[in-house]
Amino acid sequence: MEPISRASWIHIKFKPGVNLEEGCRKVRLMWTEFCEQMKDKPNKELLAGVVVQSWKEHRREFIAAMEKEQTMLTVMFGLVGVTTVFIVFVVFYMIVSHKSKDIGILKSVGASAGDVVGLFLGFAGMLGVMGSAVGIAGGLLFLHKINAMEGWLYERTGFQLWNRSIYAIGEIPHKTDVAILFVIAGCAILACIAGAILPSVRAAGNKPVETLQVNQL
Repeated sequence: MEPISRASWIHIKFKPGVNLEEGCRKVRLMWTEFCEQMKDKPNKELLAGVVVQSWKEHRREFIAAMEKEQTMLTVMFGLVGVTTVFIVFVVFYMIVSHKSKDIGILKSVGASAGDVVGLFLGFAGMLGVMGSAVGIAGGLLFLHKINAMEGWLYERTGFQLWNRSIYAIGEIPHKTDVAILFVIAGCAILACIAGAILPSVRAAGNKPVETLQVNQL
């Protein structure tokens, strides 16, 4: 028998901006039309087993594991966010408890309950902005150096954080999405404000007569 040239894979790269699912749909239509044209040709049965898949469908068993890890990380960070709200609540509750006389002085000179609430919520928002800025700066620096750090560890200890044969990646992803950064920063600021709401309302409810009174014998 004479050898027949065959191809096991055909990789197609779409132009930038082409939707993955829409592109795959068009390729499937083109392949169906091609099979119809070749139905009277020799070896046409070889075309019956061809499957058109996106890279996500082809690597599904590997991507599924990564998606589970991503879900677990999302849940973990959600729990961290809840813990952050509780910590902010405790901190501001202690601040209100120790600054009751200062709050009474502010209200005695004309500050309204809304002004007191705004003062504490503004302070919480400022802490959230500062914390988000420091966190984003540290995270960007870490991502910039993450592949270099993993390479340094692998050269000296043989430890590799992400096995390339499992995750099918050439390097650890380190690109950032600006929109996601803004969403995370916004959530951090809202978490700080949410944790400070109840202590702020408590501070606004303090009465100057009670907080500034001096116990007399």
